[in-house]
Amino acid sequence: VPTGNGAHTGLFYLADRRELWSGRCTDFAGCSIEARVSPAGADHGRFPSLAMRAGNRPIGAYYDADLDQVRLVNCFDIECLNTTTQFIDVVGADGGATAIAVDPVTGFAAIAFRDSGGALSFHRCADFDCTNGSTLQIDAGPGVGNNPSIAFGADGRVYIAYDDDQNSALKLATAPAASPAFITVTAGGGSDAVVTLPGATPVLYYRDGFATLKRRNCATTDCSLATELNLAPLVFGASPSVAFASGGLPVISHRNANTGEVYVTRCADAACTQTTRLSLDAR
Repeated sequence: VPTGNGAHTGLFYLADRRELWSGRCTDFAGCSIEARVSPAGADHGRFPSLAMRAGNRPIGAYYDADLDQVRLVNCFDIECLNTTTQFIDVVGADGGATAIAVDPVTGFAAIAFRDSGGALSFHRCADFDCTNGSTLQIDAGPGVGNNPSIAFGADGRVYIAYDDDQNSALKLATAPAASPAFITVTAGGGSDAVVTLPGATPVLYYRDGFATLKRRNCATTDCSLATELNLAPLVFGASPSVAFASGGLPVISHRNANTGEVYVTRCADAACTQTTRLSLDAR
């Protein structure tokens, strides 16, 4: 998450240690490991996600494979040097993928995650530190909930994009502010979606069945009406991630599904009708 002056704080899983750590990157000093967040040993810290709350205090979520739990990370400083973790839900060995965002109306976090049996669940925090909250299942599946992405509109409406592996489809779930009444629609074939809210309706960035990077411009809140735009050619659309540069212009990182090469596509306008693409490395 951005923390100002060109700096970012993040959570990442160290596969060789099987632990969750916090890290910090700046424009001038590069990136560094800061502090271990999860307990040492066993297997803690997979599928981390992070969001920023008021007071420059990040809040995160991750999957603890040793305990088969989704857990919350409560950061007490901007770099997540001082943290506590707490239980959210038991998800089983086939669960775990997480996404977290902060409701702009309440200032409290909400977490979307893959639950037991390949379902999608949603936990809404009832206070700033998420010591209380409630969990509901949005989509019973089976075979759904991978690669969740969550965003809130300014009015508190929540949007969750996620994979339906059973049907090789991309789904979108949405509900009004503070409401448990989710509706779920199939938003086309594809996976790895990132949902954003540049306006009143969502915009999805995702890979289609040929790993083409696409942008889906939803004309309605449930995305039942939409137009699409190709942003990168075949196999170039794996693992997209989206940030916004000055002026609200989208910047998308993605990779070649065959070679692993990482790219950044920068939009020259808000609608991404003109783009430039840069290769960052070859792996």
